[in-house]
Amino acid sequence: MFENLLFQDRAVYQLKDALRQNSLAPALLFHGPAASGKLTLALELARVLTCKAPQKGVWGCQCESCRFHYFLDSPNVILTGYKDFQGEINLSAAALSKTPQSKPQKFHFYRALKKLLKRLDAEFWDTSDLKYRSLSGPGEELAELIAEIHPNLPEESYSLKNLPKILKLAEKIVSLLPEQGVNVEGIRKITDWVRSTRALGYRVVIIEHSDRLLPASRNALLKILEEPPEQVVFILTTRHRSSIIATISSRLRALELIQRTEEQMAEISRKIFLMEKVTVPLHISLQGSGELEQLTQFTDHFWSSAKSHQALPLGWEIKEVDLHAFLDQLTSKITAEMRESGMEKWSKLRAVLDSVNHVVYARDVFHQEQVTVLDRLYLSLREAL
Repeated sequence: MFENLLFQDRAVYQLKDALRQNSLAPALLFHGPAASGKLTLALELARVLTCKAPQKGVWGCQCESCRFHYFLDSPNVILTGYKDFQGEINLSAAALSKTPQSKPQKFHFYRALKKLLKRLDAEFWDTSDLKYRSLSGPGEELAELIAEIHPNLPEESYSLKNLPKILKLAEKIVSLLPEQGVNVEGIRKITDWVRSTRALGYRVVIIEHSDRLLPASRNALLKILEEPPEQVVFILTTRHRSSIIATISSRLRALELIQRTEEQMAEISRKIFLMEKVTVPLHISLQGSGELEQLTQFTDHFWSSAKSHQALPLGWEIKEVDLHAFLDQLTSKITAEMRESGMEKWSKLRAVLDSVNHVVYARDVFHQEQVTVLDRLYLSLREAL
Protein backbone atom coordinates (compact mmCIF):
# COMPACT_ATOMS: atom_id res chain seq x y z
CA MET A 1 0.00 0.00 0.00
CA PHE A 2 0.99 3.64 -0.66
CA GLU A 3 3.55 2.59 -3.30
CA ASN A 4 2.24 5.36 -5.58
CA LEU A 5 3.27 8.13 -3.17
CA LEU A 6 6.89 9.01 -3.88
CA PHE A 7 9.38 10.66 -1.50
CA GLN A 8 7.02 10.95 1.46
CA ASP A 9 8.37 8.08 3.57
CA ARG A 10 7.61 9.64 6.96
CA ALA A 11 3.94 10.30 6.18
CA VAL A 12 3.53 6.79 4.74
CA TYR A 13 5.17 5.24 7.83
CA GLN A 14 2.86 7.16 10.16
CA LEU A 15 -0.26 6.04 8.30
CA LYS A 16 0.86 2.42 8.05
CA ASP A 17 1.62 2.43 11.76
CA ALA A 18 -1.84 3.83 12.59
CA LEU A 19 -3.48 1.18 10.42
CA ARG A 20 -1.37 -1.57 11.94
CA GLN A 21 -2.31 -0.51 15.47
CA ASN A 22 -5.94 0.14 14.55
CA SER A 23 -5.55 3.70 15.83
CA LEU A 24 -6.45 5.72 12.74
CA ALA A 25 -8.27 8.92 13.72
CA PRO A 26 -11.77 9.50 12.29
CA ALA A 27 -10.74 12.92 10.99
CA LEU A 28 -7.36 13.72 9.41
CA LEU A 29 -5.65 16.81 8.07
CA PHE A 30 -3.07 16.28 5.32
CA HIS A 31 -1.07 19.49 5.04
CA GLY A 32 1.88 20.34 2.85
CA PRO A 33 2.97 22.40 -0.16
CA ALA A 34 1.52 22.12 -3.65
CA ALA A 35 2.26 18.86 -5.47
CA SER A 36 3.40 17.12 -2.30
CA GLY A 37 0.97 14.22 -2.82
CA LYS A 38 -1.84 15.09 -0.40
CA LEU A 39 -4.63 13.86 -2.67
CA THR A 40 -2.62 10.84 -3.81
CA LEU A 41 -2.22 9.83 -0.17
CA ALA A 42 -5.88 10.52 0.65
CA LEU A 43 -7.16 8.43 -2.26
CA GLU A 44 -4.81 5.55 -1.51
CA LEU A 45 -5.87 5.57 2.15
CA ALA A 46 -9.50 5.51 1.01
CA ARG A 47 -8.73 2.46 -1.18
CA VAL A 48 -7.03 0.65 1.70
CA LEU A 49 -9.89 1.35 4.12
CA THR A 50 -12.59 0.20 1.69
CA CYS A 51 -10.67 -2.82 0.35
CA LYS A 52 -12.67 -6.09 0.61
CA ALA A 53 -9.77 -8.51 0.21
CA PRO A 54 -8.67 -10.74 3.14
CA GLN A 55 -5.29 -8.98 3.15
CA LYS A 56 -6.38 -5.36 3.10
CA GLY A 57 -4.81 -2.79 0.83
CA VAL A 58 -2.28 -4.89 -1.08
CA TRP A 59 -0.88 -2.88 -3.98
CA GLY A 60 -2.63 -3.89 -7.21
CA CYS A 61 -5.48 -5.62 -5.35
CA GLN A 62 -8.22 -6.80 -7.72
CA CYS A 63 -11.12 -7.06 -5.27
CA GLU A 64 -14.31 -5.42 -6.51
CA SER A 65 -13.93 -2.40 -4.24
CA CYS A 66 -10.34 -1.69 -5.35
CA ARG A 67 -11.24 -2.08 -9.02
CA PHE A 68 -13.95 0.57 -8.57
CA HIS A 69 -11.52 2.77 -6.71
CA TYR A 70 -8.78 2.71 -9.35
CA PHE A 71 -11.13 4.58 -11.70
CA LEU A 72 -12.65 6.79 -8.99
CA ASP A 73 -16.00 4.99 -9.21
CA SER A 74 -16.16 3.82 -5.60
CA PRO A 75 -19.58 4.38 -3.97
CA ASN A 76 -17.78 4.56 -0.60
CA VAL A 77 -15.72 7.67 -1.36
CA ILE A 78 -16.69 11.33 -1.71
CA LEU A 79 -14.14 13.65 -3.31
CA THR A 80 -14.95 17.33 -3.18
CA GLY A 81 -13.49 20.78 -2.48
CA TYR A 82 -11.61 23.29 -4.57
CA LYS A 83 -8.80 22.16 -6.85
CA ASP A 84 -6.83 23.76 -9.69
CA PHE A 85 -7.51 20.95 -12.17
CA GLN A 86 -6.25 22.48 -15.39
CA GLY A 87 -2.55 21.88 -14.92
CA GLU A 88 -2.86 18.15 -14.18
CA ILE A 89 -5.35 17.63 -17.02
CA ASN A 90 -3.15 19.43 -19.55
CA LEU A 91 0.08 17.70 -18.45
CA SER A 92 -1.48 14.23 -18.51
CA ALA A 93 -3.09 14.93 -21.90
CA ALA A 94 0.29 15.99 -23.31
CA ALA A 95 1.91 12.81 -21.95
CA LEU A 96 -0.86 10.65 -23.43
CA SER A 97 -0.47 12.35 -26.82
CA LYS A 98 3.21 11.34 -26.82
CA THR A 99 2.44 7.68 -26.06
CA PRO A 100 -1.24 7.01 -26.91
CA GLN A 101 -0.81 3.24 -26.42
CA SER A 102 0.58 3.56 -22.90
CA LYS A 103 -1.74 2.11 -20.26
CA PRO A 104 -0.26 4.23 -17.42
CA GLN A 105 -0.75 7.43 -19.44
CA LYS A 106 -4.32 6.46 -20.29
CA PHE A 107 -4.89 5.85 -16.60
CA HIS A 108 -3.39 9.20 -15.47
CA PHE A 109 -5.43 11.22 -17.97
CA TYR A 110 -8.67 9.41 -17.20
CA ARG A 111 -8.21 9.87 -13.44
CA ALA A 112 -7.42 13.57 -13.86
CA LEU A 113 -10.77 14.03 -15.59
CA LYS A 114 -12.65 11.88 -13.07
CA LYS A 115 -11.28 14.03 -10.21
CA LEU A 116 -13.04 16.94 -11.92
CA LEU A 117 -16.29 15.07 -12.54
CA LYS A 118 -16.47 13.86 -8.94
CA ARG A 119 -17.18 17.50 -7.99
CA LEU A 120 -20.40 17.39 -10.01
CA ASP A 121 -22.12 14.51 -8.26
CA ALA A 122 -25.78 15.59 -8.12
CA GLU A 123 -26.23 13.82 -4.79
CA PHE A 124 -24.19 16.54 -3.08
CA TRP A 125 -25.62 19.61 -4.79
CA ASP A 126 -28.83 21.57 -4.60
CA THR A 127 -29.89 20.66 -8.14
CA SER A 128 -32.08 23.77 -8.38
CA ASP A 129 -29.02 25.95 -7.80
CA LEU A 130 -28.10 28.05 -10.84
CA LYS A 131 -24.42 27.16 -10.44
CA TYR A 132 -25.19 23.45 -10.59
CA ARG A 133 -27.48 23.88 -13.59
CA SER A 134 -24.69 25.69 -15.47
CA LEU A 135 -22.32 22.80 -14.65
CA SER A 136 -24.55 19.79 -15.19
CA GLY A 137 -24.79 20.06 -18.99
CA PRO A 138 -21.04 20.25 -19.67
CA GLY A 139 -20.50 17.62 -16.97
CA GLU A 140 -22.86 15.12 -18.57
CA GLU A 141 -21.27 15.71 -21.98
CA LEU A 142 -17.76 15.22 -20.58
CA ALA A 143 -18.82 12.02 -18.80
CA GLU A 144 -20.08 10.61 -22.12
CA LEU A 145 -16.89 11.55 -23.94
CA ILE A 146 -14.47 10.05 -21.44
CA ALA A 147 -16.24 6.71 -21.83
CA GLU A 148 -14.29 6.58 -25.13
CA ILE A 149 -10.97 6.81 -23.29
CA HIS A 150 -11.51 4.36 -20.44
CA PRO A 151 -8.13 2.67 -19.86
CA ASN A 152 -9.69 -0.81 -19.96
CA LEU A 153 -11.12 -0.42 -23.45
CA PRO A 154 -9.57 -2.66 -26.13
CA GLU A 155 -7.21 -0.85 -28.49
CA GLU A 156 -9.68 -0.95 -31.40
CA SER A 157 -12.30 0.88 -29.30
CA TYR A 158 -10.01 3.41 -27.61
CA SER A 159 -10.06 6.77 -29.38
CA LEU A 160 -8.51 10.19 -28.83
CA LYS A 161 -10.43 11.80 -31.70
CA ASN A 162 -12.43 13.91 -29.24
CA LEU A 163 -9.42 14.97 -27.16
CA PRO A 164 -9.67 18.69 -28.14
CA LYS A 165 -13.37 18.68 -27.25
CA ILE A 166 -12.67 16.92 -23.93
CA LEU A 167 -10.04 19.50 -22.99
CA LYS A 168 -12.32 22.38 -23.95
CA LEU A 169 -15.20 20.99 -21.88
CA ALA A 170 -12.92 20.39 -18.90
CA GLU A 171 -11.66 23.96 -19.11
CA LYS A 172 -15.24 25.26 -19.18
CA ILE A 173 -16.22 23.23 -16.11
CA VAL A 174 -13.12 24.37 -14.20
CA SER A 175 -13.98 28.01 -14.92
CA LEU A 176 -17.50 27.53 -13.53
CA LEU A 177 -16.64 25.70 -10.30
CA PRO A 178 -16.98 27.77 -7.10
CA GLU A 179 -13.64 28.79 -5.58
CA GLN A 180 -14.76 27.89 -2.06
CA GLY A 181 -15.22 24.31 -3.28
CA VAL A 182 -18.30 23.13 -1.38
CA ASN A 183 -21.12 25.24 0.04
CA VAL A 184 -23.11 24.71 3.21
CA GLU A 185 -25.81 22.75 1.40
CA GLY A 186 -23.13 20.40 0.07
CA ILE A 187 -21.76 19.81 3.59
CA ARG A 188 -25.27 19.06 4.86
CA LYS A 189 -25.83 16.56 2.07
CA ILE A 190 -22.51 14.90 2.87
CA THR A 191 -23.64 14.68 6.51
CA ASP A 192 -26.89 13.01 5.45
CA TRP A 193 -24.92 10.60 3.25
CA VAL A 194 -22.51 9.43 5.96
CA ARG A 195 -25.40 8.89 8.39
CA SER A 196 -27.53 6.93 5.89
CA THR A 197 -24.96 4.63 4.25
CA ARG A 198 -23.80 2.47 7.15
CA ALA A 199 -24.49 -0.67 5.12
CA LEU A 200 -21.59 0.26 2.79
CA GLY A 201 -19.02 -0.31 5.54
CA TYR A 202 -16.06 2.06 5.62
CA ARG A 203 -16.72 5.39 3.92
CA VAL A 204 -14.25 8.19 3.25
CA VAL A 205 -14.93 11.90 2.68
CA ILE A 206 -12.08 13.87 1.11
CA ILE A 207 -12.32 17.67 1.11
CA GLU A 208 -9.45 19.36 -0.75
CA HIS A 209 -8.33 22.89 0.08
CA SER A 210 -10.55 22.83 3.15
CA ASP A 211 -9.18 26.24 4.19
CA ARG A 212 -11.31 27.77 1.43
CA LEU A 213 -14.62 26.77 2.99
CA LEU A 214 -16.86 29.70 3.88
CA PRO A 215 -17.92 30.19 7.54
CA ALA A 216 -21.37 28.58 7.11
CA SER A 217 -19.76 25.50 5.51
CA ARG A 218 -17.15 25.32 8.29
CA ASN A 219 -19.85 25.43 10.95
CA ALA A 220 -21.79 22.64 9.24
CA LEU A 221 -18.63 20.56 8.91
CA LEU A 222 -17.77 21.14 12.57
CA LYS A 223 -21.06 19.57 13.66
CA ILE A 224 -20.34 16.26 11.92
CA LEU A 225 -16.69 16.25 13.07
CA GLU A 226 -17.84 16.60 16.68
CA GLU A 227 -19.75 13.31 16.46
CA PRO A 228 -18.51 11.36 13.41
CA PRO A 229 -20.45 8.17 12.61
CA GLU A 230 -18.69 4.83 12.93
CA GLN A 231 -16.60 3.60 9.99
CA VAL A 232 -16.34 7.08 8.47
CA VAL A 233 -13.03 8.87 7.94
CA PHE A 234 -12.86 12.55 6.98
CA ILE A 235 -9.67 13.66 5.22
CA LEU A 236 -9.16 17.40 4.82
CA THR A 237 -6.26 18.80 2.85
CA THR A 238 -4.61 22.20 2.90
CA ARG A 239 -1.34 23.78 1.85
CA HIS A 240 -1.18 25.84 5.03
CA ARG A 241 -2.04 24.12 8.29
CA SER A 242 -2.41 27.41 10.15
CA SER A 243 -5.24 28.45 7.82
CA ILE A 244 -7.57 25.87 9.39
CA ILE A 245 -9.60 27.48 12.17
CA ALA A 246 -8.89 26.21 15.67
CA THR A 247 -12.33 24.72 16.32
CA ILE A 248 -11.91 22.41 13.33
CA SER A 249 -8.16 21.72 13.58
CA SER A 250 -8.57 20.59 17.19
CA ARG A 251 -10.71 17.71 15.92
CA LEU A 252 -8.23 16.64 13.25
CA ARG A 253 -5.07 14.57 13.50
CA ALA A 254 -2.51 16.38 11.37
CA LEU A 255 -0.12 14.62 9.01
CA GLU A 256 2.56 16.68 7.29
CA LEU A 257 3.78 16.07 3.75
CA ILE A 258 7.14 17.69 3.20
CA GLN A 259 8.39 19.85 0.36
CA ARG A 260 10.10 17.52 -2.12
CA THR A 261 13.49 18.50 -3.50
CA GLU A 262 13.84 19.86 -7.03
CA GLU A 263 15.48 16.59 -8.08
CA GLN A 264 12.60 14.54 -6.70
CA MET A 265 10.01 16.77 -8.38
CA ALA A 266 11.88 16.48 -11.66
CA GLU A 267 11.89 12.68 -11.34
CA ILE A 268 8.13 12.67 -10.78
CA SER A 269 7.67 14.96 -13.79
CA ARG A 270 9.62 12.57 -15.98
CA LYS A 271 8.01 9.42 -14.60
CA ILE A 272 4.36 10.49 -14.60
CA PHE A 273 4.13 13.25 -17.20
CA LEU A 274 7.00 12.16 -19.50
CA MET A 275 8.57 15.63 -19.29
CA GLU A 276 11.99 15.09 -20.91
CA LYS A 277 13.34 18.53 -20.01
CA VAL A 278 11.93 19.92 -16.78
CA THR A 279 12.21 23.71 -17.04
CA VAL A 280 9.32 24.60 -14.70
CA PRO A 281 8.92 23.00 -11.25
CA LEU A 282 6.07 20.51 -11.13
CA HIS A 283 4.15 22.31 -8.37
CA ILE A 284 4.05 25.40 -10.60
CA SER A 285 3.17 23.50 -13.80
CA LEU A 286 0.23 21.84 -12.05
CA GLN A 287 -1.30 25.21 -11.25
CA GLY A 288 -2.01 25.74 -14.93
CA SER A 289 -2.29 29.51 -14.56
CA GLY A 290 -0.71 30.28 -17.93
CA GLU A 291 1.14 33.22 -16.36
CA LEU A 292 4.08 31.37 -14.85
CA GLU A 293 6.80 33.74 -15.99
CA GLN A 294 4.99 36.81 -14.69
CA LEU A 295 4.19 35.07 -11.41
CA THR A 296 7.81 33.94 -10.93
CA GLN A 297 9.10 37.45 -11.64
CA PHE A 298 6.69 38.91 -9.10
CA THR A 299 7.63 36.33 -6.44
CA ASP A 300 11.38 36.81 -7.00
CA HIS A 301 11.08 40.59 -6.81
CA PHE A 302 8.80 40.45 -3.76
CA TRP A 303 11.22 38.17 -1.89
CA SER A 304 14.43 39.96 -2.86
CA SER A 305 12.92 43.37 -2.01
CA ALA A 306 11.77 42.13 1.39
CA LYS A 307 15.23 40.72 2.17
CA SER A 308 16.94 43.97 1.21
CA HIS A 309 14.31 46.09 3.03
CA GLN A 310 13.39 47.93 -0.15
CA ALA A 311 9.96 49.22 -0.99
CA LEU A 312 8.01 47.53 -3.75
CA PRO A 313 7.73 49.90 -6.73
CA LEU A 314 4.37 51.50 -7.29
CA GLY A 315 2.37 50.28 -10.24
CA TRP A 316 2.70 46.54 -9.68
CA GLU A 317 -0.54 44.87 -10.76
CA ILE A 318 -0.88 42.94 -7.55
CA LYS A 319 -4.63 42.56 -7.99
CA GLU A 320 -3.91 40.32 -10.96
CA VAL A 321 -1.54 37.98 -9.09
CA ASP A 322 -2.87 34.47 -8.39
CA LEU A 323 -2.54 34.72 -4.62
CA HIS A 324 -2.57 30.98 -3.94
CA ALA A 325 0.07 30.31 -6.60
CA PHE A 326 2.17 33.21 -5.30
CA LEU A 327 2.05 31.92 -1.72
CA ASP A 328 3.06 28.45 -2.91
CA GLN A 329 6.05 29.83 -4.82
CA LEU A 330 7.06 32.03 -1.90
CA THR A 331 6.78 29.16 0.60
CA SER A 332 8.87 26.92 -1.69
CA LYS A 333 11.51 29.63 -2.01
CA ILE A 334 11.74 30.10 1.77
CA THR A 335 11.80 26.35 2.43
CA ALA A 336 14.61 25.87 -0.11
CA GLU A 337 16.69 28.55 1.60
CA MET A 338 16.05 26.94 4.98
CA ARG A 339 17.50 23.64 3.76
CA GLU A 340 20.70 25.38 2.66
CA SER A 341 21.15 27.69 5.66
CA GLY A 342 22.92 27.45 8.98
CA MET A 343 21.11 27.35 12.31
CA GLU A 344 21.09 31.12 12.87
CA LYS A 345 19.62 31.88 9.47
CA TRP A 346 17.32 28.85 9.72
CA SER A 347 15.65 30.32 12.84
CA LYS A 348 15.10 33.62 11.07
CA LEU A 349 13.61 31.91 8.00
CA ARG A 350 11.40 29.81 10.26
CA ALA A 351 9.98 33.07 11.63
CA VAL A 352 9.48 34.29 8.05
CA LEU A 353 7.55 31.13 7.19
CA ASP A 354 5.41 31.62 10.30
CA SER A 355 4.64 35.14 9.05
CA VAL A 356 3.42 33.74 5.73
CA ASN A 357 1.20 31.21 7.48
CA HIS A 358 -0.22 33.87 9.81
CA VAL A 359 -1.15 36.12 6.90
CA VAL A 360 -2.74 33.20 5.05
CA TYR A 361 -4.83 32.44 8.13
CA ALA A 362 -5.97 36.07 8.42
CA ARG A 363 -6.92 36.13 4.75
CA ASP A 364 -9.06 33.00 4.98
CA VAL A 365 -10.72 33.80 8.30
CA PHE A 366 -11.33 37.52 7.81
CA HIS A 367 -11.66 37.52 4.00
CA GLN A 368 -9.25 40.41 3.53
CA GLU A 369 -8.74 42.04 0.14
CA GLN A 370 -5.80 40.69 -1.84
CA VAL A 371 -4.00 44.05 -1.87
CA THR A 372 -4.29 44.19 1.93
CA VAL A 373 -2.98 40.65 2.28
CA LEU A 374 0.09 41.30 0.13
CA ASP A 375 0.83 44.61 1.81
CA ARG A 376 0.61 43.06 5.27
CA LEU A 377 2.71 40.08 4.23
CA TYR A 378 5.41 42.33 2.79
CA LEU A 379 5.64 44.34 6.02
CA SER A 380 5.74 41.13 8.10
CA LEU A 381 8.58 39.70 6.00
CA ARG A 382 10.64 42.89 6.25
CA GLU A 383 10.22 42.88 10.05
CA ALA A 384 11.15 39.18 10.32
CA LEU A 385 14.21 39.59 8.11
